[in-house]
Amino acid sequence: MSLESSVEDAFNIRDYIMDNVFDDNRPFDIVDTAIISLFNSIASKAEAISILNKNKKFSEIGLILRPFLEQYLYLEFILEKNTNKRAQAYFITNDMVH
Repeated sequence: MSLESSVEDAFNIRDYIMDNVFDDNRPFDIVDTAIISLFNSIASKAEAISILNKNKKFSEIGLILRPFLEQYLYLEFILEKNTNKRAQAYFITNDMVH
């Protein structure tokens, strides 16, 4: 499986979730925002890495790799346990920074 197809799959999963999970009975909340935002950012960074790799711009990949890995670890940490509390804390902290 190529990185390009993995990125495409990630965006398809995100779109499926957004189209099929949330509605009036299950509204989009802060926890969802934190998780989907992280997931989307990771997928976007993977897409950028794929484009750079395809164009043989290897030295620039390192600039994207660190935040990619940091966000991946944040997402793993949030999903590991206490997801609601961890996602809310991430959202509040991330919202204050930006």
